[in-house]
Amino acid sequence: MLKRLQELQKWNPKIVKVIKVFTIMHKGWELDNTAWIVQMQSGAEKVIFSSGGIKYFAKAKEVQEKVCEYEEGLADLRKAYSSIGKQKNGR
Repeated sequence: MLKRLQELQKWNPKIVKVIKVFTIMHKGWELDNTAWIVQMQSGAEKVIFSSGGIKYFAKAKEVQEKVCEYEEGLADLRKAYSSIGKQKNGR
């Protein structure tokens, strides 16, 4: 985690702690799939996304849009799985 913290501090030296590193998925986009929850010097927690390799602080609205995108994708995947589950031997 220290290496990741140091990498982020090069981008923004006010980051003092990496709380969580997670994978973020984008419809039709295979890059920029790492996101971070970080703690700033002020104690505030922020979320970092990247686009085209450029890191930025995500706004709450963008994070909520990602939640909705995931929920929609999960619903579609569950429906597909349910259809397959109805077939004999799952084939």
